[in-house]
Amino acid sequence: MMRPQLIAAVLIAVACVGVQAKDTKPTAKRPTGQPTMHIRISTGAQTFALGLPIPVAISLANDGDQRFVGEEPDSSMTVEYHQLDVRTKEDLSYAMGKLTTTTFGPEQYALVTPVPKQLELAPHTAHAFTTDANERLYQRPGKYEVFVTMERVGKSNSLPLTVTFTRASVAPLLPLARDTAAEYGRREWAADWLARLYPGFRIKLAAPDASEAVRAQLEADNGPVYDAFQVWWQGQQNEPQLDAQLQGIQGS
Repeated sequence: MMRPQLIAAVLIAVACVGVQAKDTKPTAKRPTGQPTMHIRISTGAQTFALGLPIPVAISLANDGDQRFVGEEPDSSMTVEYHQLDVRTKEDLSYAMGKLTTTTFGPEQYALVTPVPKQLELAPHTAHAFTTDANERLYQRPGKYEVFVTMERVGKSNSLPLTVTFTRASVAPLLPLARDTAAEYGRREWAADWLARLYPGFRIKLAAPDASEAVRAQLEADNGPVYDAFQVWWQGQQNEPQLDAQLQGIQGS
């Protein structure tokens, strides 16, 4: 028979083991709600004529059960549009926020980063806006994969997109090339594509800091070029080789 003292010791040991097992068992924590953010894009079409708008609709959705607080994506430097060239793998991209230039002395410039507004999204709501990829990029004919990225959110869905040089491209490119109020780079881009169609389209653009007199003289010199192109273009409308010529420009 076991002595009373030994029985008591065994019972105490068993009780301690039971207490330890109970104390070391992990306690499940109640899950806390978090904002679950998703970003999606849509284009409405897959093929766009060079020079015409390429509207990309962007939607930032809060699918979680907590309020989201962050930068408004419309003007944020952390939200980027990507247009990946399928053939060359070059990534044509830009941030939604636009850098601007300020002058504070002779030939002294500084870049100004936009200050984004704050965005608050309640649970199960979304914020939508549109960006025009034609306005922000120097487009060229080709096949692309487009998507948007955003810090703290990730990458959106990807969509195919094709840019082509067609008859419809001339209508926006010619006014842009002639627009003296447009940015130098945009005018140069438009003029370059028109010159690929009509080699005689060689215009002289004034530098951004050129005087009004110089600008006026250059535009006067460009007048005959604009007129000659318009006459030529009107005469090409019924020419069967025009579409073949435009097709040949696609890969140039």
